[in-house]
Amino acid sequence: MSQGLADADLPLLAGRFAQQLPAMGRLWVALSGGLDSTVLLHALCAARHRGLITGELAAVHVNHGLSSAAPTMAQAASRLARSLGVPLWRLRVHPARRNETAAREARYGALQALLRPGDVLLTAHHRDDQAETFLLQALRGHGVAGCAAMPVMARLGHGHLARPLLTVPRAALADYARNHGLQWIDDPGNAPLDVPRNALRHMAMPALEAIVPDARGALCRAAGQAARATTLLETLARVDLAGAVPESGMLDWRALGHLDDLRRSNALHHWLKDHGLHLPLPALDELMRQLDQARADRHPLLRSQGHVVRWHRGLLHLLPDDRGKGVQDCEVLAWPRPQEPLALPADRSQLLLRDDGTDGGLDVSFLQRSWTVRLRRGGERLRLPGRSHRHAVKDLLQQRAMPPWQRRRLPLVYVDGELAAVPGVAVGAAFWNRESRWMVHWEPGTMIGRTMGGSHA
Repeated sequence: MSQGLADADLPLLAGRFAQQLPAMGRLWVALSGGLDSTVLLHALCAARHRGLITGELAAVHVNHGLSSAAPTMAQAASRLARSLGVPLWRLRVHPARRNETAAREARYGALQALLRPGDVLLTAHHRDDQAETFLLQALRGHGVAGCAAMPVMARLGHGHLARPLLTVPRAALADYARNHGLQWIDDPGNAPLDVPRNALRHMAMPALEAIVPDARGALCRAAGQAARATTLLETLARVDLAGAVPESGMLDWRALGHLDDLRRSNALHHWLKDHGLHLPLPALDELMRQLDQARADRHPLLRSQGHVVRWHRGLLHLLPDDRGKGVQDCEVLAWPRPQEPLALPADRSQLLLRDDGTDGGLDVSFLQRSWTVRLRRGGERLRLPGRSHRHAVKDLLQQRAMPPWQRRRLPLVYVDGELAAVPGVAVGAAFWNRESRWMVHWEPGTMIGRTMGGSHA
């Protein structure tokens, strides 16, 4: 919508936007009780009245308990929803810290949990918000992906997050509210100038517009250009990663050796991002330096944001940072029902029995015995089927090329106190049966495969 578009066209804009949504579920409006969301809900209801929206419409209000105006804003949201005949869900969240970032994380966590498949959450972010976000991201030193600011549409849990007003200036929303006699509550949290966004809104933006009258529009256009550049970089990364990511999901760094530094950096950035790790540029450059200097006997390592990056035999692994978690040294865990996966304490890993479809495996007659699990203590030996002597477990793991950090964490399985299985590697001769196909596996991640107990989710 252009700045000169009359406020009467807001329902038309909202209705056409809703018609283009890819989902068929409920439309949720994030309703704070402030000006922006009040206008959005009113415009959507007007669009529904004109037959532009036929789906189910509902509102949701989230109370963080951080603002002195929270009770009156909740009342305003309830009053508006009731007057428009829209059902309202009221959610209370408890941010981990009393700041804007923690409140946003808590809010979107609660909203994400609310969405069912096909649902869409509509928020009232407008053109001024987009300009401020672009400027904030640029001042924080973010790259083009950060400066792309807020997308019109994004995935959120089982549904989508959509922002139908991103092209609408806040002044147009204020005009609409006044012309329709709407009432709202101004959040006092938008006033303190020690909050960076507030300082930009009340001080920097007026100064910029005194120099460039359409500063907000220019910043939004720059955000759009950054978004297009981000799409191109993502496309290029997919091309470069196509032959460098085996089915295991690890990154074969050597397969990127023919690329220049910028393309390798871009590919590495997107591989990490796909796995949930967003590294700032200095950390990404340092990781690349370590990788380029790596030798066979070195293991570059980086810890950040709950992740750990490791290198082994040319492959890059991205793992959860689980220092001090899992089975502890000298700790013995019971596995009372081996037919069911065993989740290891405070870890994202598990043990399970899986039908490998091969000849020979663990004799299921031992399922009724006493099963326990503990970490390697050193010196363990196992006699393999058809062998007359015992093999050191350490040698078996090295032969399988298991990364050193996994060897240290690998839980061993004991039956009646005797070492019975090295997960994913071998079954002891005393516990092996030629007719069985079941093997014990250790999954460091959260994937759960087919087990003797059936399908697990």
